Amino acid sequence: MQNLVWNRKGDYSNYEKKIMSIAIALVMMLSVFSVPAMAAESEVTIIATDFESENEDSLAIVEYDYSTKEETTSTLYLDTLKNNNASRAASMNISAGEISEAYIPVGLEVASQDSITSRSADLAAWGPIGNSNVNVYPYTAVLAMKMGWENEDGEMDWYLGTGFLEGYDVVATAGHNMWDGTYGWVDDCRFYVRQNSSIYSEEDFYYPKQWVCASNYTSNMDEKYDWCAITLWDNLGSANGWFGKGWSENKINNKLITMSGYPLWYGKQYSGGAETSSSTAYVVRYNMVVPQGTSGSPIYDSNYIVWAIQSRGYSSTKDQGARITEFLYNILQDKYLEGAEIYGN
Repeated sequence: MQNLVWNRKGDYSNYEKKIMSIAIALVMMLSVFSVPAMAAESEVTIIATDFESENEDSLAIVEYDYSTKEETTSTLYLDTLKNNNASRAASMNISAGEISEAYIPVGLEVASQDSITSRSADLAAWGPIGNSNVNVYPYTAVLAMKMGWENEDGEMDWYLGTGFLEGYDVVATAGHNMWDGTYGWVDDCRFYVRQNSSIYSEEDFYYPKQWVCASNYTSNMDEKYDWCAITLWDNLGSANGWFGKGWSENKINNKLITMSGYPLWYGKQYSGGAETSSSTAYVVRYNMVVPQGTSGSPIYDSNYIVWAIQSRGYSSTKDQGARITEFLYNILQDKYLEGAEIYGN
């Protein structure tokens, strides 16, 4: 199985074969932290054009049907997509703009802002206990993922990841959770709601229906497009809520953010707070380093607006996420509106 360099998708296969003690797990967790021999940030040369605006009026995409295993390639045009979204949103009295609001179901408990923003990004704080109450929003809207690729021997190699709800039946995650450069599309993909155990149920999970990725990612693993927009068979958002989403043509440096996800094989959700340190039109870096398994986690602000999707390690002190670009925003909005037409009031 080919992994992106320093990505945060976690290998689960060995865990299924051998139950490890907590002491051994902690040692291995620390070894994960020390693996990347990444250049110090001062040693990395940033090309000036990286900071130019997104400036794309078309995007080649791949749509994949999970049931039929068929893929369709096409080209999206930004103006057409935006206009269609605006028209559909207006017909349903849904506001449109550069930021869409989060949805919190009536009666669902909400975590206090103090408990969210005070979470440490210290590596030592990540462990098998977890620190997010999965029955409280926004953690209810963060999904654990289990992804399987069939290897040359006909056996399934399992990996762990994270996704998050962006509508009634819409999930966003990292592209490398769904596409592997060697084996292609994921063969078995499962989503878990309010997962809080190292044991992943073989019955209580949800399958995807269809998803969209950028051709730039499936063709050459371009990290600027390390994202995937997924439609589920089920309406999970009505009961669990969903995140808002935002894009900006400007840098989003020095922004206080939180990341919530499922590190390693623990099956427990963890949240950590940090500050964004640098950004381009397509990626953002932040002052935390997190374990594998957190790929696809939401990078969100105090209003539960997601600005990026956790992707990979960047340096010894920073991680990197794929930004919500104008194109990705509108792709997610298109899927959200499809769900609203089915499940909305």
